Amino acid sequence: MTLAFDTSSRTAAVAILRDNVISYDVIINVDLNHSEVLLPAIEQACKQTGIQITEIDLFASTIGPGSFTGLRIGASTLKGLMLATGKPAVGISSLAAVA
Repeated sequence: MTLAFDTSSRTAAVAILRDNVISYDVIINVDLNHSEVLLPAIEQACKQTGIQITEIDLFASTIGPGSFTGLRIGASTLKGLMLATGKPAVGISSLAAVA
């Protein structure tokens, strides 16, 4: 399973992929900072799919180009998840994600 999130633009997005099928996805477009919505959105994704964060095999986050502050929030969340679970992570170009 893969937990992926995007914080490179004004909106934030979170998705869970299970066996290359999207099990959950959400795009958040509110007037709050990514720091206020990202972790609650990840928690909601896990609740909706019945997945524990420790069951995730890979974490993925956009790495730019994009909003500097948003990218820092995404990178620090990615690092925290990696350290907490011991699972690998990958960075994805924002342009490749859009394509």
